[in-house]
Amino acid sequence: MKKLVNHRVNFGSKAPITEALIDIQTTTPEDLELDELRDFVSLWPDRFPKSKLQTHVESRIRVEGGQPTPTVVTNHAARGYSFITANKDRVVQVRRDGYTFSKLHPYESWKKLKVEAKELWNRYKEVARPQSANRLAVRFINRITLPEETINLNEWFDLHPRAPEALGPMQEFLLRIVMPHSENRNYRAIITQATQPPQEGSRSAVILDIDVFTTTNLDPASEDVWQILDDLRVFKNDVFFGTITKKTEKSLL
Repeated sequence: MKKLVNHRVNFGSKAPITEALIDIQTTTPEDLELDELRDFVSLWPDRFPKSKLQTHVESRIRVEGGQPTPTVVTNHAARGYSFITANKDRVVQVRRDGYTFSKLHPYESWKKLKVEAKELWNRYKEVARPQSANRLAVRFINRITLPEETINLNEWFDLHPRAPEALGPMQEFLLRIVMPHSENRNYRAIITQATQPPQEGSRSAVILDIDVFTTTNLDPASEDVWQILDDLRVFKNDVFFGTITKKTEKSLL
């Protein structure tokens, strides 16, 4: 896939990534049982010793004639499991509607992330029997520490909100935009940028959350799944390096 932003830097172990994930949403058989999803981890009980049941909560407001107040109907449904490594640096979710593999800090490389995600995806296919892959996504959450007490945002980011001069400087912000790829409109990036107040013993930071996705209708066994994920990762890098400035880049090295 063609790069939109040719400049790239390999930050290695200094990459500001706090979480990187690959997500594949699927259609599975209606008779898929939770016990079948639970069996996912049977091959690796020591690798993923912790687990959590995932539930989906849906609330509806129903208004019926003659009743003075609406009725709130809430449904709780189990949808799958999260399996977690002992040191909590990897999480795999297996659900009735899809699969997610997350690598938390420290991030290593796309190659390692993809190899492990693919291994676990093959196991998901065995237990969940997906009929199609409907949405593919890569998401990278970055935490960029700001070494200066007072910052001028346009020195650090080419994408940022701007406050009216008459109102003075911003203290906090939250920005969310959706951008399609300029050459492949089926690829989209959800970019969320927000301040993170300083914690004890740390400086302020900006969270740059990049979620790149596309909708599909693919055979789960097709290698096109992984080619598209590679393309989405290229687009993710376009967004990252198109968003930060040279000053930010230098501060990360």
